[in-house]
Amino acid sequence: MSSKISLLIIAIFIYGCASSDKPPVKTVADKKADLYYSHGTQMLVDKDYTSALMHLQNAYKFRADDTKILNNLGMAYYFKKDIESAIKYLKMAIDEDGNNSDARNNLASIYVNQKRYAEAMEQYQKIQKNLIYKHQYRTHYNIALIHKLRGNTDAAVANLQKSVQIREDYCPAFYQLGMIATKQRRFRKSIDFFKKSTLGSCVNNPAPHYQQALSLLELNLQEQAFLKLKEVIEQFPASRYSILATRKLRAVQVEQLRSQNRKMSDRRSIKNTQQNNKETKVSF
Repeated sequence: MSSKISLLIIAIFIYGCASSDKPPVKTVADKKADLYYSHGTQMLVDKDYTSALMHLQNAYKFRADDTKILNNLGMAYYFKKDIESAIKYLKMAIDEDGNNSDARNNLASIYVNQKRYAEAMEQYQKIQKNLIYKHQYRTHYNIALIHKLRGNTDAAVANLQKSVQIREDYCPAFYQLGMIATKQRRFRKSIDFFKKSTLGSCVNNPAPHYQQALSLLELNLQEQAFLKLKEVIEQFPASRYSILATRKLRAVQVEQLRSQNRKMSDRRSIKNTQQNNKETKVSF
């Protein structure tokens, strides 16, 4: 799909600033590693990727075997568009801790972006074996997107359904289900999915609202569609969906006007024909 949500193939996992699992008595090196790690992670959250990379590189110098530092350092390189280094440090994080499923998710994300789907799927399958991993709903979602990219709709739907079974408010999965239902022209079902995809973390995302309007138009529920398009324009004025909604609204209104003009023209034509027939009969 062409919406923003479709591009969020995999969520990027960054470890928070809590101290690492080291004993309470720390060496000077550990204290410095914690400090640089904390600052670097906060810079990642703040999207100051240059500063994040600098701090996390320093953290790595003091504690090179810390899987959390390695994960976040890999993501700092990723956001600085050094993909080769990102893969290197994510693999190191996994080597240090085979149960670091967040690092596997990040590595798989990069593989998906590189269209290395088989390698990405291998990572996801390993994540699924981690029975204590708390984000398996994301794993199913990501697997679903790979199936969707490969054209395997049934497998995509099955994994999306598993995703929302694990987490009922996982809006990206509902959005994808809505897009698949739209493609299958099951518009009433797609509306239901799009409504659910406006919940949770997607509450401020205009895409599901816009897609609802398109489905309503397909069902010829124009009044409801117009209200939804106006809602997108008013609530999300700075988004590209506001522009799309404005264009769609104008296009539908123009088509309505043309349709009315055609009907009026047809009525006039019929009336003229009837009048001519009457005149012809009189002439005889």
